[in-house]
Amino acid sequence: MPGANAEFSRGLYWSEATVAGRDAAFFNSLPAERSWDRDVKGFYVPRVVARAEAALLRGEELSPLPEQADLSLVRAVQLLNHARLLATKKLDHSAAAQWRFLEVARLGARNGHAALASKAWAWLSHLLMRKGQQREALDAATNALAFADEPLAQYLQVTLLRALGELTTTSEVEAAEMQLAKVAGLLPSAQLESERAKAHAEMVQWGQAAHGGGRECMVHGDIAKVMLCFFCKLVLP
Repeated sequence: MPGANAEFSRGLYWSEATVAGRDAAFFNSLPAERSWDRDVKGFYVPRVVARAEAALLRGEELSPLPEQADLSLVRAVQLLNHARLLATKKLDHSAAAQWRFLEVARLGARNGHAALASKAWAWLSHLLMRKGQQREALDAATNALAFADEPLAQYLQVTLLRALGELTTTSEVEAAEMQLAKVAGLLPSAQLESERAKAHAEMVQWGQAAHGGGRECMVHGDIAKVMLCFFCKLVLP
């Protein structure tokens, strides 16, 4: 059986190669992604993911105790990468991705790495939002922000508060607008940044309308938005 360092290194290489989509140049064979294995929770995932995670865990557990905390964080980062990869698959791997996000959050918190825990909660929020579980997604974003000011979590929190109709006062809308402005250019994809910019522009317009007269509502152009603007001026304190 390989030693702790060799086992952990093999798992790390397989993990990195899978996430990056590279061929395994330093090994005779990389477990084929088209083959499937059950992971430690019983979910089917690409065999290379299951094998990589098993090797990382064995290598960590075989290592001297003083080294295990650092190795645990390295393993957590790879679990986060795997979770994000599984969340993008055409087949529904959301359950497999979800437990990995939660495990990363647990390992980050246990090892005093608040930023990692926050990032894991944020990506879980993103996954849940995509699945239409808005309330659960909001809870996850809030958990993320309890650890650190993760930009993705800040964006998702505002997005979900808007979707759930929980921005009910002018001051709440203004605070949300400032939160979106603060994370400009910090989101992990161009699509998310585009959505953030659009939402921020709309909230700026609503804010201007709330503080002005009926003329400010007319800048929206779209008749539905104009009517909504007038309605908001009536009901928002």
